[in-house]
Amino acid sequence: MDDMVALAKLDSLLDECLAQPIISDLETPYSRYDSTNFVPAPRDIAYIDEVLHQRHAQLIHISYQLSIAQSAFWKLEALQTRLEQSLSHVRLSAISHKALTSPVRRIPPEVLGEIFYHC
Repeated sequence: MDDMVALAKLDSLLDECLAQPIISDLETPYSRYDSTNFVPAPRDIAYIDEVLHQRHAQLIHISYQLSIAQSAFWKLEALQTRLEQSLSHVRLSAISHKALTSPVRRIPPEVLGEIFYHC
């Protein structure tokens, strides 16, 4: 696949990822009791345990997503470094080739010799 097409697709995928919420609403009927002396009843405990189970699953899922994002970030950093190096090499090549077309290069060596002889 062409590098430009792949990078454009990656950019589009990242836009899609950023447009979606990572987590849903974390509010529960018990969220307001976190800084009180609320004592849950047995039926409340069962519900709270289910919430804890969901939160644990969410933590695992988000940790996994984070590890994938970190891996992608490292690969993008490596790609950025390679692209910057390529950019630098192409610039240097362009500069050296531009110098080859300099008008002073078209002056015959004998004429240049005479100029420097008289300086």
